[in-house]
Amino acid sequence: MIVGSHTGREFPLDTLTIYANEWEIIGSRNVSKTELHDVVRMTADGRVKPVVEAGFGLEDAEEIHRRVGAREVVGRAVIEP
Repeated sequence: MIVGSHTGREFPLDTLTIYANEWEIIGSRNVSKTELHDVVRMTADGRVKPVVEAGFGLEDAEEIHRRVGAREVVGRAVIEP
């Protein structure tokens, strides 16, 4: 989940609870379906790249979960088989 705001307002949300319960929150605000489709297409085409700290193997899963929980990861941590 990505939450962004240009207003500087706080958005209190316990992300660890969301992760632990595997909740899915889907939505957008102030963007049209066309714009959303454009972003998905640009991502698929490689024109937009997500910030990924690194890819890790399954053997590192416990450490990566600890680092995510400690908020030590910048971007995304990807666990690959």
